[in-house]
Amino acid sequence: MNYHGQAVYPMSDLITARELVGRRIQLKLLRENQFQIPCYAANLMGVIKSNGDVMACELRDDKLGNIREFDYDFRKLWLGERAKAISKDIIANKCFCTHECFMSTNILFNPRLYPRLVGEVAKLKAARAIGRLKSPRRLKTSDVGVPTPRVQKSES
Repeated sequence: MNYHGQAVYPMSDLITARELVGRRIQLKLLRENQFQIPCYAANLMGVIKSNGDVMACELRDDKLGNIREFDYDFRKLWLGERAKAISKDIIANKCFCTHECFMSTNILFNPRLYPRLVGEVAKLKAARAIGRLKSPRRLKTSDVGVPTPRVQKSES
C-alpha cells in the first residue's frame, strides 16, 4: 500500500482517500470511455480566464459570459440563463473527463461516493495501525517554503 507521501494535517486521510477513489474512477473512465460520475461544472465550480471570460470548464468551448459584461457581478453571470443552459447540457449529455481539479470536486460533493471514501479512510487507518503503512511525517516549516531562521555566529 502506498501512502502518497501525505503530510499530517487534519483531513489528510480524506484527501488520500479522494485520490485513491479518483484514480479508480479515472482508470475505469479511460478503459470504458464513458460517464462514471456526475460533473458539477457550472454548478459548484468554473473557471475565470484572465480576460474575464467565465467558463463552466476549461475543456469546453462554450462560455457562460464575461464578468465585465455583467458589471463584475459574478452572481448575476453565474445564475444567468446562459449558465443554466450550459449546466443542463453538462447534466443531460453526462459530460465526463479526467480533469483533476474538477474530478476532486465531483468526488467530494457526491454523496453516493461517501461510503467509498469512508472505506478508504478506514483502510488507511487500519493499515497504519497494524504497521503495514508508515505513519505520515509531520509537516515542518521548511516543507512549505517558509525560510528557517538562522542564527549568525559572532566572530569574537
